[in-house]
Amino acid sequence: MKTIQFYNKIALLGLLFITISCVEDGDFEIPDITITEPNITATSSITAVQSALAQEFTNNNKLNYKFRKNDLATYFIGYVVSSDKTGNFYKKLILQDKPQNPTAGIEILIDKTSLSETFEFGRKVYVKLDGLSVSYDDGEIVIDPTNAIGGKFILGVDHGNGKVEAISATNYPNHMIRSAEVATVVAATSTIANFSQTNINTFVELTNIQFQKSEIEKTYASEANDQFDGLRTLTSCASSKNVSLQTSTFASFKVNTIPTKKGTLHAVLTKDYRAENYVVIINTPSNISFTEDRCDPLFEEYFETTIAGSISLAGWKNYKEAGSKDWESYADANSLGKSARIGSYRSGDTNNIAWLISPGFNFDAQEDELLSFKTSNSFADNSMLEAFISTDWDGIEANITTATWTLLPAVIVPNATNYKTWVSSGNIDLSSYTGTGYIAFKYTGSKSRSNDGTYELDDIIIKKK
Repeated sequence: MKTIQFYNKIALLGLLFITISCVEDGDFEIPDITITEPNITATSSITAVQSALAQEFTNNNKLNYKFRKNDLATYFIGYVVSSDKTGNFYKKLILQDKPQNPTAGIEILIDKTSLSETFEFGRKVYVKLDGLSVSYDDGEIVIDPTNAIGGKFILGVDHGNGKVEAISATNYPNHMIRSAEVATVVAATSTIANFSQTNINTFVELTNIQFQKSEIEKTYASEANDQFDGLRTLTSCASSKNVSLQTSTFASFKVNTIPTKKGTLHAVLTKDYRAENYVVIINTPSNISFTEDRCDPLFEEYFETTIAGSISLAGWKNYKEAGSKDWESYADANSLGKSARIGSYRSGDTNNIAWLISPGFNFDAQEDELLSFKTSNSFADNSMLEAFISTDWDGIEANITTATWTLLPAVIVPNATNYKTWVSSGNIDLSSYTGTGYIAFKYTGSKSRSNDGTYELDDIIIKKK
């Protein structure tokens, strides 16, 4: 038996030698993985896609437009600026119209994962529109793609139910054709203050920004209250305006701690799930370079340490001049975490005046101070909110009404503004003040027992120019 096995091995080795000897050096076939540039002429653009929907809305009041099949197929060109390699994008591609200085972007829904293996960052793509549908959402109660409110344009398929859904895994190769070109994408310099429709679904660069101080030591998206996405607030050191960094709870880096310093961020600018607020989404943590010292305010109050009920904070004065209502802490889906709120709605009071006054601030310790804060309302009606400063109040509650209070030129949310919207006061110059100063927020009710209004207040910041 051993002899037979021996000869069988000899025969097998001989056969292997003959097989190998028949192949000369260099004759092994190497799979061809090069991409041949497709013979396609683009006759449309992302901007034209957006305009087609706007026209459909204007003419027929529809927020869904289907591109018909033509004898000559219609294509537009886009460059990939999203990547699902880290799991932060899921079953979608974000394309912008140019690798640098883009003028439009669009989100394409595709029922397939690992899209970055085929459509990597910077890949030029020809998109065949025939049979696809485009929709739009700007998060407003009345959605309008022709107004100045930025929204998301989404491309996919409509199966007859009026809803744009993902292109199937078997059909998307008919619509998404790769070019041989992988371009160098240059992030477009932008600012939170200047976000607009042009920027949505494009790759942007934000400079001189940092995560809000109250969120330091948090992870990107693995906190107990993070559901589906983690939202971390980024603040501009120049304008004090905020935008949320949105990170999927399925992202591979969700447990990483957010950077503590300030610097530059490269990300896709888009809007959140309901298209109500701007958000930025990174492809990888390497898109964030925060290496500079922070620009933390000289004074800040976000009300995050308050508890439900009347606000009681060290150094602050919550004073009822008239009526039964004072400033209270609250949190709901439309607050900025926790916020301060005042309102005499259904209080029964014939008059309501309430003050919320900051701790004393030393204006002699530095120069060039700026104040900012945010306000919102829940039907302010004929009530009024004003911001004041005093440098002669002695900090005693009984002397509040006899002190000199100077009205500050702050922007306060108008009554007509949607109750979900937070309005910035703008940067208020306090550089002319000396000594110890107090910032006061004074609410005056409308003296209407049945429908007195409500104001909300948050993100009070004093910083250097």
